[in-house]
Amino acid sequence: METTDMGKMTQQYRPAAIIITVFLLSVALVLAARSDLFPFTLWFQHIPRTPVNVTAVPIGTINKPIRIDRPGFIENSTSIPLHTEFSGRVSEIYVTEGQAVKAGQPLLKLQGSSGPSGDSGPSTATGENQKAGVSQQVQDNYDNALKDVKRYQKLYEQGAIPRRQLEDAMVRLQQAQASLNNGQNAMSSTNTNAITTTLMVPPR
Repeated sequence: METTDMGKMTQQYRPAAIIITVFLLSVALVLAARSDLFPFTLWFQHIPRTPVNVTAVPIGTINKPIRIDRPGFIENSTSIPLHTEFSGRVSEIYVTEGQAVKAGQPLLKLQGSSGPSGDSGPSTATGENQKAGVSQQVQDNYDNALKDVKRYQKLYEQGAIPRRQLEDAMVRLQQAQASLNNGQNAMSSTNTNAITTTLMVPPR
């Protein structure tokens, strides 16, 4: 009777014993793996490894060229209108048809007539008034061009405007100076009836 009861108890607790045994074996395997106690882990630890050479190269940006790209467009004029202080006839031409020209380049010489020097009466007075008006206008053009050059020179030195704008102002001053000289020569000459001026390419 006692033997039978002992066998029943053994069969009753056998699954629990198996589960406990499997659990303990699993815990032991995990601890052994984390502690590198397996033979194959020890073998991997003793495998010789090839050393790796590392070279350090200094990197700097000193004396490196800097490139700045700015979008824009180029304008090209095929024809430029010309304006004169008086009408007359062309006495000399310095360029040919279709020739490329640049700002400040002489184009032609214009010769105008101021009327006979021996005329008297209202026509003479009208001619003198016209001369005085033309002379004053030429002087005003020169004064304005000179002021522009001085003002643009200061702005260019401050870096506020490009050099091209200053050069255009200087070309306008040269044209005004030439017109003023021609007007002064015409006014100072009492023995000639012709007024001449040289037309140059205006700045764009």
